[in-house]
Amino acid sequence: MTTGYQTYRKTQTNTANRSELLLMLYDGVLRFTRRAIEAIEADDVAAKCEALSRAVAIIAELHSTLDHEVDEELTGNLSALYLFCLDSYTQANAEGSTTPLRAVLPVLETLRQGWGEAIRQVRAEGGPRQAEPARPALSVVAG
Repeated sequence: MTTGYQTYRKTQTNTANRSELLLMLYDGVLRFTRRAIEAIEADDVAAKCEALSRAVAIIAELHSTLDHEVDEELTGNLSALYLFCLDSYTQANAEGSTTPLRAVLPVLETLRQGWGEAIRQVRAEGGPRQAEPARPALSVVAG
């Protein structure tokens, strides 16, 4: 059964442009990382596994869609950060520890903030407000 909220989120995702979708992915991975921390603290193994699984899926998607031809240095740095996140999720799951997740949060928050600012700057400089509709794959260039 689909709830109204699920329908709303699906519509929002399907109509988002690439920039909005990128920010939504970062918002999601931050939310699931925080949920995993809460679940570990509450000793809720099922909730921990669900949250970590969702966070890993988002980071894996972000990593797999990097376009290394756009900017090798930037994509190399992003790749290293995404791999750090994936390793931290694995470590947190294996150890049942929040420490690796707490190390990931500021990295993800900084990336989210940086992309948000880059998108605002592009738009302020007259860049596209409604870029082409979201596609399954993202580029390193948001907007």
